[in-house]
Amino acid sequence: MEDEKLPVKPTLKRINSAYIWHEFQHIFHFEKGFLYTMKGLMLRPGKTVREFILEDRTKAVKPVIFILVISTVVTLIFKYIGEDFYFFSTEQFHHRKIVVKIYEWFNHNIGYSFLILGIHLTFWTKLLFRKHPYNFWELLITFCYYIGQALFIIFILTIVLKNIPLPFKEGLNKYTGFAYLFWATGQFFGENKLINYVKSTFAVIIGGLSFTLITEVLVQLVDLLIEKVKH
Repeated sequence: MEDEKLPVKPTLKRINSAYIWHEFQHIFHFEKGFLYTMKGLMLRPGKTVREFILEDRTKAVKPVIFILVISTVVTLIFKYIGEDFYFFSTEQFHHRKIVVKIYEWFNHNIGYSFLILGIHLTFWTKLLFRKHPYNFWELLITFCYYIGQALFIIFILTIVLKNIPLPFKEGLNKYTGFAYLFWATGQFFGENKLINYVKSTFAVIIGGLSFTLITEVLVQLVDLLIEKVKH
């Protein structure tokens, strides 16, 4: 039985299984962009992101999509294998429901949490590298790429080390992820200058601390306000 003739414009093709498969691929940009992006971020992170900002934005996956897809996939797999990834511990706040709920939101929505972390890293990086011409938004998308790749590295190491009895295994995956951020950020500002890696290390450490401290202060303030309202 032949397909019914529809008034489709000559410039368009009929929607069929090939079209659906192409669209599915295009969502994640697998056909040319996703693996290209991950490979570039692993081997030459500085050059890869500079090319996206300054030269060609068609090869790489868009930065926000990259970090959200990575974080979503990693979260689902972690849940499936029974691993936990968390920013904040809630054990000491078990009697304060609001604090626990807010911290659990950060722990369960790591994609958005990493985006917020990226804002802090961007602020301190912009401050320490203020002589460079990149603006805040260009640095923010840089960290979308680097944080997404760091999360992927953490995920891989968690899987690899899961059943290996190492005395220093606890936290090794996260430390490696942060080490990647030091290296990648330093490369972005120039691969051959040691000072760039030193400044990037300070920017990432201070940015991580400011994310933790400011979040905890805001959460405590919200908790205090709610307690006052109750009384």
